[in-house]
Amino acid sequence: MKLLYSDYLMYSTLRLECFNKDNLVCLGTGFIFNFYFSPFKYPIPVLITNKHIIKDSFIGDLKFTLSDNSGNPLDNEFVGIKCTNFADRFIMHPDKSIDLCGMFLGEIINSLNMENKKIFYIPLEKSIIATKSIMEGLLSVEDVIMVGYPNGIWDEVNNKPIFRKGITATSPKFDYNGKKEFLIDLACFPGSSGSPVFIYNESGYTDKINNSYNMSSRIIFAGILRGGHEYTIQIDDEVNGTVETSIPNNLGVVIKAETIFELEAEMSKKFYFNIRRKIDVC
Repeated sequence: MKLLYSDYLMYSTLRLECFNKDNLVCLGTGFIFNFYFSPFKYPIPVLITNKHIIKDSFIGDLKFTLSDNSGNPLDNEFVGIKCTNFADRFIMHPDKSIDLCGMFLGEIINSLNMENKKIFYIPLEKSIIATKSIMEGLLSVEDVIMVGYPNGIWDEVNNKPIFRKGITATSPKFDYNGKKEFLIDLACFPGSSGSPVFIYNESGYTDKINNSYNMSSRIIFAGILRGGHEYTIQIDDEVNGTVETSIPNNLGVVIKAETIFELEAEMSKKFYFNIRRKIDVC
């Protein structure tokens, strides 16, 4: 099955429903990313999202698309998994100011395989991450797309995310307000937190370095949405008096994708610790 970039991205995210012990729910977005820990040759699939989404969650509800015996997606067939002690499964980014965390998916995938339930997903890879040098070569205004579940909205029959399109609102090469972040001009709502954001050009793009137009397609993993700017308005109500409410102003704050390398280093420590523990038990 030949897939375009947008097709790949459609299979890279998961809708997250997080419940605490009082059964309150937080909706968010996560995406699957492959880590490679030397000397192992096989990929380690990880679910990455924001820390604030899974905070204090006891149960996490995930839905995976199933695949046929040939490895093709069964687009209207999926399996739901309820993970207990959900927040405790995640490893936090070592920088407390960076709202990222990751959970190993191997246990879940192996458990489903034992039930003869093969799942279909297309993980993101390091090869498309926007490193600092790549960011330097981008224009101040680039086309972006975001893949996720705004307000929890999704195609629940086919288990598919929502695509949204916009532009960079600050130059990606700069650290917005001194943090490893940049802004996007795009409608960002609760539920979109944790969504991957891409520089995306299906029909060509301007090559800043060579000062030319490149006719090929391009995709760059630029970052992860962590939230959005809002403004507050006051409404005079005859019954309740003055009421304040916050309205999104369609500016999203995106954590730069390069911070995933630091999360990878932190998760590798846990990975090797678990291997040594298994050897000691044997």
